[in-house]
Amino acid sequence: LNISSVLGELRSNGILNDVEIVEGRHDGMGRLDEELLRPELPDEFTAYVSRSSSIFPEYSNSTVYYDRTRSMESQVGEPVTIKGIAINGTLTQSIYYEAKSAYFVGNGVCRSVPVGFHDKWHWVRNATYGGHTQYRGRKVQKWYARSPLANYTLFVDKNLPVLFLSQTYEALPGMKKVKSNSTEIYLNISVGAPPLDKLSKPRKCTAMPPPCKVAGNPVKTLSHYIAHPPDIFNLSDQDTADELGDTAFTCYDVSRGHTKADDYGVISHYRISVDTRYGQYALCNGYPGVCVGGDEFRVGREASMGSNRMVDIALTTSILEAGSASRLKAGVQAEKP
Repeated sequence: LNISSVLGELRSNGILNDVEIVEGRHDGMGRLDEELLRPELPDEFTAYVSRSSSIFPEYSNSTVYYDRTRSMESQVGEPVTIKGIAINGTLTQSIYYEAKSAYFVGNGVCRSVPVGFHDKWHWVRNATYGGHTQYRGRKVQKWYARSPLANYTLFVDKNLPVLFLSQTYEALPGMKKVKSNSTEIYLNISVGAPPLDKLSKPRKCTAMPPPCKVAGNPVKTLSHYIAHPPDIFNLSDQDTADELGDTAFTCYDVSRGHTKADDYGVISHYRISVDTRYGQYALCNGYPGVCVGGDEFRVGREASMGSNRMVDIALTTSILEAGSASRLKAGVQAEKP
């Protein structure tokens, strides 16, 4: 009995118009058996992945080394060009996952991230089969999962990932929930355990870089600017900038349409006395701030947005609650952006 032919004939007669005809293997009762189709995706592989993201357009293509057996994964990114206000340069980003930790490397600077390895395809075990479709001339299976926090769709060919679409809804503390759409195209997949040196974090990630050396009195009073919600003025666990740095950040945020979601309504000017023996800069977001990397005691500083080539020097500063923020002296002048 050809179930697809029968359903097609019924549909042509105006019956079962809402029934989707799904190709696949069926059990003896003519029912689609998803478990006979469910892919067995590789536990270890190397692939070139082409990425795009609605939230982070600076995401680059990368080579992915994945090893579920060792609970390790690395995504080694290619340089991507950044063009914006005051900043024209390249950004190279990679991330290295271990069982219970991860390390993010941006333009050679390594920061620890409080997450660990996760099974990339764990959700496929309970995914719903969506039939076959054509993708770039290939007949691929579609598998999907839906939830209030995330929607995943994976297209598979012969037990190998071809195209992965994800839609997530996330929010940092004190900020609005934002929808993010991302696409990953898997190319040149090689099944098998990647070399350990390709999975392992760089040596620079094993120790915090030393603080900057300063001749004379290291304490200086400097201007700091920050865009923030109108009712939040706490600088602890936040990133500030000089005039050019905050201009670069704010204009870039506006150009991506994030300002409303970030609830930025005020740019404040602070005069702050800081110890300029700077440590590593931390990436801080949210209210209260959630910071990635950085020296837990010293004020951190780096070129704005991590760019390694700029028209002018635009600086950003991170101020962590655990360290120097407890000794800052600041005067506040709020200005409408």
